[in-house]
Order: sequence, then structure tokens, then C-alpha cells
Amino acid sequence: MPAEVLAGHAGELRVTLTGDDSAYLEPRFHFESTETLLSGSESVIELEVKNVSRDGQSTTTDLLRPAGVVPSAIRIQTTTPFYDRTVSVFDVRSGGDQVPLGTGRVFRTDGITSELHDVGVAQAQTSTLRVVVHDLDSQPLTETHFFAVIDQPRLLFAAPDGGDAVTWSLRFGGGRARRAEYDVARFGDLATNAELLPGAVSLYDPAKLRDATLGTVRANASFEKERALLADLLAPGPVIDDRFFEYRRDLTAAKNATGLYHLRTRPEDNARSASEFADLRVVDATRRQWPYLRVPADEPGWTELDVQLDGDKQGKSTYTLSSALGPLTLRGVRFHIAARMFERAARIEARDAKGKWRTLVAATLSRGEKDDPSVPMEVDFKPVRTSELRLIVDDGNNAPLAIAVVEGAVPEEHIYFVAKPGAYAVLLGNPTAKAP
Repeated sequence: MPAEVLAGHAGELRVTLTGDDSAYLEPRFHFESTETLLSGSESVIELEVKNVSRDGQSTTTDLLRPAGVVPSAIRIQTTTPFYDRTVSVFDVRSGGDQVPLGTGRVFRTDGITSELHDVGVAQAQTSTLRVVVHDLDSQPLTETHFFAVIDQPRLLFAAPDGGDAVTWSLRFGGGRARRAEYDVARFGDLATNAELLPGAVSLYDPAKLRDATLGTVRANASFEKERALLADLLAPGPVIDDRFFEYRRDLTAAKNATGLYHLRTRPEDNARSASEFADLRVVDATRRQWPYLRVPADEPGWTELDVQLDGDKQGKSTYTLSSALGPLTLRGVRFHIAARMFERAARIEARDAKGKWRTLVAATLSRGEKDDPSVPMEVDFKPVRTSELRLIVDDGNNAPLAIAVVEGAVPEEHIYFVAKPGAYAVLLGNPTAKAP
């Protein structure tokens, strides 16, 4: 049973145990002392509100997180005098995915003095933070502001003992160094382990440490802004035999600050890839492979398809759609039709590798009186690799539609690769290659 004793008390202590039990107790006592060593401070930065929405049970606020600001907590400030809410904080990734960073309870019970308004969060990765205040049946908080609470650590370092002041340099920024692991960083374990090293607490005793004063922040003249960090850390892979790849696309990697480069595939790349980009390789002039990351693009690339009307039989017209690029992976088509008003049932089929036709989707092609005839009609379907599509339209007693242009939606990929400045090539067209 812990009991606090006022600091600075001297002399005897009398402890009285009372209770209904008449049995004799044999209590034992031991003393514990605690001491606060070095502790950091905090900085608080107000975050810009990007968007606010409400759904009746909660209030959702999207906040912009400035680059370099990594909060340990989100602080909520409001003029609401009494409240008790659960708050959830998320990191909003590309595509709208939400990654939970933390959940907490904020409240104010007597207007000012009894309150808690910080929600601890894990390290954020993106520039958008989403804060959801669960209002339930209460009114939303009023005049709400959000702040990033940033831990400001103290720096403890070893320096030669001497009477004269010494000037040292503190280097930081640039985003190009991992966290250092010096001996002095491990002394914290010793300071809390009296059995391992009695008296080690003095290593962190503010009364026994000398203070250092920070000067004005200035630019480091030796900083190499154009140095390709990632390429220095990652080595290329083995030499590849490019004789097994049917196609290549040359590219140039200009100098940049990180060594990370980006390219986006084109519909012709899709046609030339023998295995849905599993055969894609990025190589330098000596045919060494460089690592890359594939990320599907949100929007497809569009390529024009050849259109051939095969005839009108029993009130149905059939159009054959093919690409000059050869077999492609398609996830949809869009039609440019000049007619102003129509409504036709239709279906789209694909020819498989064995030459058989299979239905991809049934759809209705229609345009009303007020619709813009310059806007194409899009029809989506599950991705399929094919050399030919067939559009079958039920015309009834109407003349076949005059389809001027048809475009195919080709899935594209973002390729991010790490390399040093120089000449490179993208290789494709190896049916036996597996994804690296």
C-alpha cells in the first residue's frame, strides 16, 4: 500500500492502521524515493482546417499537417463550457484509406479548471490528419481549434572537460540521416538501474550537468542539395541478359535531391508486356537492374480502337473493336456517338485466347434531349486481356448507331525507381520473366 510522504520531512514517522479486524498485523515498511531527471518541453502549432463535415452523430475535421511536424498529440480547443467526447484521429492515405493514429477522451466538467483536451497519436505519415469527434446526441463543439503538440527533447552529449567555453556545431535537417546510436544514448538504462551501476542517476542530474547555449540557425555550406541519397544507400541488382526482352524504352534520369524517379506506363507498354508488367525491368547502360515499386494508377490510359460495323441482322448491329497495338488489358470503353437522342440495349464481349467470345457486361447506351452529344459514354467492366472486343446493339427498327470513335481504357501503373543520374532503359516483352 503506497503512501506519499512530504519531501523534506525529518524525524520519526508514526503510522496508524485502523479497521474492524482484531487480528494482529506485522506490517513491514520500506522507503522509496523518486527524482525527476531531464525532461523535455513541448511546442504547440495550430493546424489549418481543410474540411469539416457532420453526419448527425459525429463531426469530422480534416487538418493539414505541415511537412516536418510530427505531433505526439492533437490538442482540441473549444468554447463549449461542458463536454465529454470520444475523439479518434486518423492518417488519411492516398485513395482515401484511413489509418488509426489514436483514440482518446476529452472533457471539461466545470467550465475551465477540470479538463483534458489532448489525444495521444502515433507517428503520422501523410499531410492530412482526420479528427472525428463523436458527438452522439450532443451538439457539436463550438469554435473548435486543433493544435499539434510536438515533443521538444533535451539533448545530452559528452564533451571534453575543461574550464574554457568550447564552440560545437549541431547539424540537422536535410532528411538524409538515420537516427544515431551513441554510447551516451544507452546511459538512460544505467540511470534507472541502481543494481547495475549505483549512483548512475547523477548522469542525468540537471544539477550536475553543464548547460549549452544554442546559437542562430544558419545554412550548412557543405550540404550537397543534389546528392542522390537513396541511390547511395541502395545498390543495383545483377546484370540482366537483355536479349530475352523484345522491347525497350530509353529514359534519362536527371539530377535530383533524393535519387527517386517516376514514370507512368502507357497503353503501348501494356501491349508489349508479356505478363502484366511482371517482365518490366529498369536497367542502366551496363544492363544492371535497379529496384522499383509499382503502384496502380487511379485513372486509366486511353487508346483509340478500330471500329468495324459487321452488319445489321434481325434488328441487331455488331461492331468489332480492335487495337493496332495488339492484345491489351482493358477495363472499359467509351463511345463517341453523334446521334442526339437514342436508347439501345447492348452488350460487350471479348475474344479469349482460344478464340471464343464471352460476355463482359450488359449495358444501355442512351442520350436524352438535354444531354451534351460531345460527352462520350463510358462502359466499365472487369479487366480482361484480349485482342478484340465485340459490341452488339439491339437497334429494333432503328438504323444502326453511327459510332465515330471508340477508346479503350487501359490500366496504367506508376513506376518509382531508385537510381543515380544517367541513361536507363525500361525492358519489356519476356514471357518467361517473373516479377522481381
